Amino acid sequence: MTRPVSVVPAHSPNNWRELFEAALLESNPAVLPQRLQDATEAIMDEIEDSLFTASQAERLALLTALQAVRELRRLSQCEDPQASPIAGKSYQAA
Repeated sequence: MTRPVSVVPAHSPNNWRELFEAALLESNPAVLPQRLQDATEAIMDEIEDSLFTASQAERLALLTALQAVRELRRLSQCEDPQASPIAGKSYQAA
């Protein structure tokens, strides 16, 4: 069963937070890349829009979220056995 996709207006003040949360909670591998892209774009837009007005805490939150999205993207790509650097290798316990 798939969850309904919520549409968040582009002008929503917490748009990046909602899209970031949606990406973190996405369990469907087919939908995850789009969720990650949407979150990345929203975070980058917020960084640009608040360049001179964001507090240090807000900047840290944005940069931490961006880093988390990038890491989640990297990890999701490694879950594909063909994309894994150790694909096809077997290891034996010593």
